[in-house]
Amino acid sequence: TEKQRYAEMVQENKRLKELLSLKEHLPNYVTTAKVIGRGYDRLLHTMILDKGKNSGIKKDMSVITPKGLVGKIYAIKDNSSEVLLLKDPSFSVAVRLQNSRHEGVISGVGKRYCILKYVPPEEDVEKGEVAVTSGLDGIFPPGLLVGVVSSVRKEGIDFFQDIKVLPFQSDAKIEEVVILSK
Repeated sequence: TEKQRYAEMVQENKRLKELLSLKEHLPNYVTTAKVIGRGYDRLLHTMILDKGKNSGIKKDMSVITPKGLVGKIYAIKDNSSEVLLLKDPSFSVAVRLQNSRHEGVISGVGKRYCILKYVPPEEDVEKGEVAVTSGLDGIFPPGLLVGVVSSVRKEGIDFFQDIKVLPFQSDAKIEEVVILSK
């Protein structure tokens, strides 16, 4: 039992060190919070944090981990807040692909992957390209890691390519997050 407790403390220490390193490099850092629950609404994909208004958290602030974007603050109480996750169908973020510099909007579809919208068929997008926030939506600061292109389909489409993006951060494995201001 003591070995298991020690191993868990080592893992927590490692995660917290990663979060602290983020704090040093992000000028718009607000606070760090722990995940205390998962959303209970079948229509929304959310998680609940242990900090709220009293910690300076406001609606639409960015929520990240060292791996990448998690979502945005959706609802706030005095001592807790709810995060709308990247995979939620009502979530969207303006992004730019790092290599090709194409811009688009990533939206959740309720599954593990997201969809990159508004990239015309004449633009070349490669599987494996990294998507980062562009900052053009006025909500998320530019340069946050979002995900990697997992598939691109140009055949049988009307106006835009069918591009799937796999987020870097799986919401099922999140224990602590960092909140950023706009």
